[in-house]
Amino acid sequence: CWCGSGRKYKRCHLGKEELSLADRASWLYQKAGYHSTQGPRRLGSLALAQVRAAYDDGPYALLEALDDPLIGDIELFEGGAFREFLSERGPLLPDDELQLAQQWLLIERSVFEVIDVSPGVKMALRDVRTGEQTVVSERTASQELRVGEFICTRLLPVGDKPQMFGGVERVGMGERNELIALLDSGPAPAELVDFLSRRLAPPVIRNTENEPMVMCEAMIRV
Repeated sequence: CWCGSGRKYKRCHLGKEELSLADRASWLYQKAGYHSTQGPRRLGSLALAQVRAAYDDGPYALLEALDDPLIGDIELFEGGAFREFLSERGPLLPDDELQLAQQWLLIERSVFEVIDVSPGVKMALRDVRTGEQTVVSERTASQELRVGEFICTRLLPVGDKPQMFGGVERVGMGERNELIALLDSGPAPAELVDFLSRRLAPPVIRNTENEPMVMCEAMIRV
């Protein structure tokens, strides 16, 4: 049984009270995510992971990038895997899950300002594009983010409370407007991953002409 009782489903929860849609929302997202890792779709995720790992020289950089929530979410939505999942598996979903999934297709990724934080409990966010404010229940990112920071994420409706799936990406003040313009243009998945991965790049030292400084070695014979 899915509840972890150790008993067979037919002897445990079969025919009994069903969980609410809010409790099943994460399952819906996971089912779609699993679908996006099968067959040709796996190649799309691999290509995005290579872009994500471009600034990491570690031996497991590519594997870690494949497990990055951002990669899965961009492949699902900007990459079209979620729409494909509904086309193939939608008729098998419960009616309320299917309706919820269809709502998710209409939600765009955006840039949000953190306006209030209760660490490990919730965050209040303001959509920079629309000015709309939303309170989100969140346990992980709320322990690290601070008021005044900017993030890029997707808020998916679940009943009357939105939830964040697919990770949270910090956005620097200087990159905020450029990212909004990129999102408005309907970027390709790889283009979006590349932009959001810039913060992982090593720092570059530049001279007063804004040219990158390069370490050189000169040998002089006297």
